[in-house]
Amino acid sequence: MNISGGGDKWFASIMIVITAIGNMLVCLSVCLVRKLRRAPNFLLVSLAVSDLCVALLVMPLALHYELAGD
Repeated sequence: MNISGGGDKWFASIMIVITAIGNMLVCLSVCLVRKLRRAPNFLLVSLAVSDLCVALLVMPLALHYELAGD
């Protein structure tokens, strides 16, 4: 996939931000709301943390790689 248009660049950037914010909200909600502190929700937090790492570490590098065209 080669991102050549300006709109695609902004869309990909917005998706990175939305992904990071959404996963942070999942982690915060389970940590702050006592009723959500159950074993199945901790599995969701684990998934959210791994997805947050992808959003913060992998997706920006992939976007840069696509924009640079290397």
